[in-house]
Amino acid sequence: MLWLMTSLLNKLGRRRAWLYAVLAGVGTVTAAVLFSLTQRVSLFTGFYWAVVTVTTVGYGDVVPKTAGGRLLAIGTMLVVLPLVGATFADWAASVTSLHLRRILGMHTLTAPHQPLVVLGYTPLVPHVLPDLLTQHPTVILVAEVDSNQVPEHPGMHFICGDPGNPHVLAKAHLDQAEQIVVVGPTDGDVLMTAIEAHHLRPDAPILAITHAAKAAAALKDIGIKGIATQNLLGELIAQSVATPHAAELLQMLLTEAGTELREVPVPSEWVGQPLSVVRTQSRGLILGCVHHGGITLGLNQDPVLTESSTLLEVATRTRSEPGVPMA
Repeated sequence: MLWLMTSLLNKLGRRRAWLYAVLAGVGTVTAAVLFSLTQRVSLFTGFYWAVVTVTTVGYGDVVPKTAGGRLLAIGTMLVVLPLVGATFADWAASVTSLHLRRILGMHTLTAPHQPLVVLGYTPLVPHVLPDLLTQHPTVILVAEVDSNQVPEHPGMHFICGDPGNPHVLAKAHLDQAEQIVVVGPTDGDVLMTAIEAHHLRPDAPILAITHAAKAAAALKDIGIKGIATQNLLGELIAQSVATPHAAELLQMLLTEAGTELREVPVPSEWVGQPLSVVRTQSRGLILGCVHHGGITLGLNQDPVLTESSTLLEVATRTRSEPGVPMA
């Protein structure tokens, strides 16, 4: 009987605390009825004896006087008493875990489908989170900061911990991540976190935001995309000075209502055609393409698109399929 109950408990997993309580209650009532019958006492006295026994109080004012009663007491103590202890232990562990999660700022995750995972924290993170959530329904942030520094948004999950720690990363569902973004206060933090994430999920697209170009180049050597913010910001400012509307144009490409900048596969009917020809057939605005692992705008060269090429396209959000050829 004890083996049967143990097997049942293992199968029910998360409900085991309630199952412990139910089985302990059933065992207590059964012991009370049997004690009342075997010792010829009232049902109330039998219930009193059963409760005193399973709670290990043991006043001794009501005791079994026959061999059958003593065997019943032994069975009750061996079967029901562990169930009562397991019930309170499981409840106590659940309450402790809940309080620890609240203190550490950890929300319970239920393995959301294909989330965007952000590893690390900089002052820029709270500002970009709303924009990230417009593109991804679920964003998981893993950072070693106080939860008060993380704004609350629908679809936003926060895990407090070192993003370079594999035990912390195990909670972030990297195996289901659609994309991983790595940030940090220093390039050293970004490098270590990106390498650990790449080790745990080598097939996931990882974008690492570094300060220096050397760090971005080092990440590229191991197959991780890196963006050097200092170079990017410097070039943007310099270009904006030389071409006053350059920054405004870039912002429009990224934020214009009703349009979106996206990278899409080349439709089969365009495979084998030059980029210049494809531009005349597309309803969207094709800025360039990714060809043989590099980006080209098609100004100094006119690459022939292959099945592995992708198009960088500005298109309307209402269209269901990217790069639809004109009729």
